[in-house]
Amino acid sequence: MLALAAGTASAEVKVGVVLPASGPAATTGISLRDGMRLAVNEWNARGGVRVGAGQQSVTMIIEDSQSRPEVGVSGAQKLLSRDQVHFLIGEAFASSVSLAIMELSPQFRTPIMSGQSIATAISNKIRDDREKYRRFFKANFNSDVYAIALRDFTQVMRTQGRLPAGGGRIAFVVEETDAGRSNVADVSRLLREEGWSVATVEVVPLNHTDFFPQLSKLRALNPDLVVTTFTSPQAGASFVRQWNEQGMRMLHAGIYYPLITEFARLAGRSTEGMVWLPKLFDPDRVALHRDFAQRARASLNREINTDVAYGYCYMMLALTVIDAAQSLDPDAIVAELQKVDMPCVMGRYRFDPTNNTAMVGADYLSAPIAQVQDGISHIIWPPALASSEYRPAGSR
Repeated sequence: MLALAAGTASAEVKVGVVLPASGPAATTGISLRDGMRLAVNEWNARGGVRVGAGQQSVTMIIEDSQSRPEVGVSGAQKLLSRDQVHFLIGEAFASSVSLAIMELSPQFRTPIMSGQSIATAISNKIRDDREKYRRFFKANFNSDVYAIALRDFTQVMRTQGRLPAGGGRIAFVVEETDAGRSNVADVSRLLREEGWSVATVEVVPLNHTDFFPQLSKLRALNPDLVVTTFTSPQAGASFVRQWNEQGMRMLHAGIYYPLITEFARLAGRSTEGMVWLPKLFDPDRVALHRDFAQRARASLNREINTDVAYGYCYMMLALTVIDAAQSLDPDAIVAELQKVDMPCVMGRYRFDPTNNTAMVGADYLSAPIAQVQDGISHIIWPPALASSEYRPAGSR
């Protein structure tokens, strides 16, 4: 009773956030932060969240992970111990940092939720030890959602005669992160079941920019499909520019980095014809996204991208469950996380009870595939969302 009284007596609701405010992923981290700030401002404008018989304002406390697990853990420990936050979003981005922070969960009663982290290893750890990680939730899909999308897309390409009917050869160029490794494992597994073979897996350091050795190897191997994964916009832009300079003509699918606004600026016209996923935010063609972008732009006075929208939904999710619990008691908040069903600009959020991971599918979160055509990214898969069809390299 004393613990509950101490929790509800707080003058404010404190939400801690661990994200990369500096380092190679700072652009993404700052966008996530701005989206979260918008959500906090909207809740506070309505009087805050319900706690007991009244409402309390929300304060967001941020720690910079620098995309480094040890730095992220240190920041999370500060938020949980010294700042005594009532909810922790950590990490908001990198899977490697989230994997490290989740090991703090058994030591604290505070609910912890990762953000954009996609590594399947997070969900597997929760699934394999439900009691140990029962207060840890993963608010994004697993990396296998990309693999499923690529598998289904390649099936369509095979029926159109654009890929070998019996399965082709795939090559990977990925950064040395959990996201890169997860995508290699999941895409390889699903495409091998379809008859594909892996020609090579090229792993490069985070923020790598010289890809001519890897491109020379790809030219010699001549795979049917090249899949790349980077979280650094500089790395992605360097790869795409050098890909075009070398006149590569294989089917190339980029995972994640084309989402980052800075990538398009750095890569310029080199993105033309590029296939990428997931095309999650399209304010030009989706009314819900357009309305959010207009509202967010007016409030934040900045360009609105996918990361801003994601940050907004993560904070909305945290504050929605606290408001539903009407309490700062950790177990009450966890109980609301387990049953939350919240629509947001990025999709509908519910958690799979077997692994505390956001559910995926047409009714929840999904990973559409796009292609840059005449400077505009059009969804080309799935057909229900498509605004254009795939164009072979060099065609108009």
